Amino acid sequence: MKKFLLTLSFLGLIVSAHAADTSDAPAKKRPGLNAVPQIPEVDGVTKEEIEKFKAAYLKSNTDENVKAARAKLLDFRSRLQYASADEKKDLRTEGQGLAEELRKALRAAIAKNDSTLKKDTIDKIADAIEDNLKAKAKDNAPKAAAKMPTKPFPFGDKTKTDDPKTPAATDTK
Repeated sequence: MKKFLLTLSFLGLIVSAHAADTSDAPAKKRPGLNAVPQIPEVDGVTKEEIEKFKAAYLKSNTDENVKAARAKLLDFRSRLQYASADEKKDLRTEGQGLAEELRKALRAAIAKNDSTLKKDTIDKIADAIEDNLKAKAKDNAPKAAAKMPTKPFPFGDKTKTDDPKTPAATDTK
């Protein structure tokens, strides 16, 4: 279940194309789809190729196939938001398929936008970005879990205590 939630948080990062590390400066504005995810150093890839990749990535956001894949993934995430744990397990393969569809659409759009980039180079850079985003999501997962209440306020149980002297909260109006 944790791996599935990690995958979903990773997908959220892909969909929003989160580029800035907000932990270093809280005043920074989060970029939207018109930002390139942070690209780490990649073995065998020159800085010139990385710059070409960035430019092609920005252009790929206007591609119809990429827009359609993102829309499907966003719709899936909205359906998943209120699903039970069993429903999330059942929908796992659908989510993975939609994420793979988005990856393929992005890589195809990048290759179409800059024909000088080799498929191998695109794959290396895209894999490095995904690994970087996964590491950030893994680092932020404990922080996000600590902030989440166990039950939403209006739907939570009434206050229960083990001390018989302290009465449980009741509705008295």
